[in-house]
This record gives sequence, structure tokens and C-alpha cells, in this order.
Amino acid sequence: MKVLITGATGFLGFHLCQKFISEGYQVTILRRLTSDTSPLKSLNLKQVVGDVMNIDSLNRAVEGQDVVIHTAACIDFQPELKDSGNKVNMEGTQNLVATCKKYEIKRMVHVSTSMAVGQILNPKDSPADETFHFNLEDSPVNYPISKRRGEEIVMKECKNGLDAVVVNPGFMFGAFKNHFRGPAILEKTYTRRIVDYYPGGVSVVSVYDVVNGIFRALTKGRNGERYILGGENVTYLQIGKMVAQNLRVKRSFILIPPPVTGLAERVLVPLGKLIKKQSPVPYGTHYFSNRFDFYNSNKAKKELGYNPEPNSCELMVKEYLDYRSNKSIN
Repeated sequence: MKVLITGATGFLGFHLCQKFISEGYQVTILRRLTSDTSPLKSLNLKQVVGDVMNIDSLNRAVEGQDVVIHTAACIDFQPELKDSGNKVNMEGTQNLVATCKKYEIKRMVHVSTSMAVGQILNPKDSPADETFHFNLEDSPVNYPISKRRGEEIVMKECKNGLDAVVVNPGFMFGAFKNHFRGPAILEKTYTRRIVDYYPGGVSVVSVYDVVNGIFRALTKGRNGERYILGGENVTYLQIGKMVAQNLRVKRSFILIPPPVTGLAERVLVPLGKLIKKQSPVPYGTHYFSNRFDFYNSNKAKKELGYNPEPNSCELMVKEYLDYRSNKSIN
């Protein structure tokens, strides 16, 4: 079986390449000329240089494939990236969909994001599922909107001959390229005695669980359906306290309420641009800081056999501390 993976030089894409090779697939990746391919050196795969905005490269990459896993995306959190985000996440998806139909690909798995589902405002509310009403249309950050539109493009074409499934991963954690990907409060709690935190929370999930979920979506998912691939729903404070507990240290946790994030963002983001330094309060923080990326993955569990680690936060903290320990030794 032949599979094309877009976005393969990224965090999730790299782990997908490992998974599909281990399952006996012949893997081809579509990557940009400037992409860092060093993590892929040890993997037996074919590379096609191009991107989702280049039709010729899409033709070369898709022709002869059986299935396609689409992870390539523009993480357009900054206002100046909005146009790029729309091009890659929407136009690029449309280009790939058209190419998949042209070459009669057996199945496409479109990797979206849990943010394209929406976010709950109260942790006491039921976690969002696939039927949740998308409530981020007024988001100052374009990413959830452009990814939502990308999903809609795929879903529309499922009614016009495309066989495709959409997956919505939660906040993935894991090691990649000598770094550990996880919520910022991991590092804050590890390095500071006084830890500032936001009142929101996330659904943390191991990248390996998401990879397995995507593989199952490819083989078991129903055409035209979307599946949330979440993990454990935890607040930022819970994460910080678990890090401190595992370190056996005392930390003072200071809540940063929405009025403070709003003021800080209005002052520090423009100042950062003026002095050409990144603001300590990123753009969009005020909007998202008191929202909750809490999700229900029951549909994926029931239909795909998706089986994420139930104690994902504990696993994340352990993996992060192991990473920090090894980093200190090396």
C-alpha cells in the first residue's frame, strides 16, 4: 500500500512516517525545498519537493498513491500570517482534494485541529464533541477559522466523489528534534519559583495516541465523518501542580485574570513589534486564556477503537521531566 504524507517534516508528520513505515506502507512525502529533513534521514521514504499551492508538485506526489494523509498547515496565529494561513489551510486543501479526486485516491485523511471544533467557556460544561457549534468565528487568531474552512472543503467534496475522513487532534505532546512539545506551563513550573498561569485548560494527548488514531481513521473511519482525537482534559493549574509534585518542590501559582491579559496584550504586542522582540504575552492570549480546549473523544473510541492514555497529563509530565533530565546530562 502506498501513502502520501504532507507536512511530514513537522512534529506529527514525522511520527506518522515512522508509523506507516512500521506498518509496511511505501511512504512518499511532499515537502518544501527549505524544509528541515534531518529527522527523516533514517527513514526509508520517497521525497517529492513542492507544496500544496503548486499543482505540478501535487500531481507528481499524488499520482500512483493509494491513500493520502494531509497534515500540512500554516499555524497562522499572528495577524500578518492570515493570508498565508488562508492560502495553505484552505486553498491548499482544495488543491489537494482536487488532485486526490483526479487520481482516484482510495481515501484521504484530513488532519485538522480540535480548535476547529470550538471551545467551551466553562470547565463545568460538557466537553465539546463533533456536534458542538463552532464558536470561534470572532477569534482574533485566524488559525481555528482557516482550519475549520479547510474541513468544510473536504466535507463538501465527500458528497462529490471524494472518500475522506477528518480528524481533530487535541494538544499533542512529545519529543521532536531535541525539543519537547507541550504546554508552556511545563517549562514555567520547572524553571520558576513563582509561576503565572491562565485560567483555561487543554486536552493533552500523546502524539503516539494521535498517530494511532489517524491510522485507525484511515482503515476504519466512515466517509464524510470527523473524529476528535483528544486525551485528558486538564487545566493549566493542574498541569503546573503535577510538575511541582513530581519535582517535589514548592511553587507559588499566580492566576493571571482576563483583564490583565487584555491590558498586557494591548501594550506588549505592539511594543514587541516596535522593538522587534517577541512579546511575552502572545497575540490572541486574552481571547483564549480563559477558554477550555476540553473535548469528548467517545465517537473515535466507539467507531475507530481509539484508545488514548487515560492519564495523559501524568504521562506528559513524566516524559517532559525525563527529557529535561536527559538534557541536563547531555
